[in-house]
Amino acid sequence: MSSFGDKIKDFERNNGSTEYEIHKVRHEIISAKNTTAVYRGNRKEVDGNMPYSSRKLGLIISTERSARQMSQEQLSALAGISRGHLAALESGKKSPSLKTFWKLAEALSMKPSQLLAKLED
Repeated sequence: MSSFGDKIKDFERNNGSTEYEIHKVRHEIISAKNTTAVYRGNRKEVDGNMPYSSRKLGLIISTERSARQMSQEQLSALAGISRGHLAALESGKKSPSLKTFWKLAEALSMKPSQLLAKLED
């Protein structure tokens, strides 16, 4: 079974970037972790062990943004997300979707696998 990092690297290598492919990779990762999806209203939440800490990812994003002397407004505009959503990600209150993770990495001039490597350390 491939790790999350391997999936990201394969995804980059094959240059897959359609929404369907992103959803497919995300579904495989969730399935591999033996988690269960619970639907609450129109929102799907994943229960089970998180493969990473939302707070740690938020700190990494914030650190990388600050190292590039970017404001939250600048990074969120480059990534195509709202500043409020970025603030929630940086504080660890929310976890990004795979698509948002990908967009944030690109906005930080990083490959998603590089951002993931910082999370795995």
